[in-house]
Amino acid sequence: MVVKIAAAAVLSVLLLVGPASAKMYYWIDENGVKRFSSEPPPEGTAVIEKFEEVPHDASEARQIEREQEQTWQELERIWEKRREKEAAEEQRRQEALEAERRRAEEERLRQEQEKEAVQQKRYEKG
Repeated sequence: MVVKIAAAAVLSVLLLVGPASAKMYYWIDENGVKRFSSEPPPEGTAVIEKFEEVPHDASEARQIEREQEQTWQELERIWEKRREKEAAEEQRRQEALEAERRRAEEERLRQEQEKEAVQQKRYEKG
């Protein structure tokens, strides 16, 4: 899934960058300076890299947009499931804490009743 997202992002960038440039040249001039230009380098200069414009394909662009939308929808579904799972886990934790509080309160009340019963016996014997 991550590969799909990355591929969609790269293709989107290529689609956006492609129409903005025709041919781009990259070379190093006689002074050792790296040069980038849409104009060819001077005669006798070795071109290190030449970038060609990729023609725009509207149907391919629509397909990429559909794939990106599907990817976002899938991510939203995954995130929603994760939020639901986390909410359910939090609910279980809260219920467990409440059950522990009730148990502790019941134990405290039981101990108080035992203490009162012991004191009552002492008073009656007394």
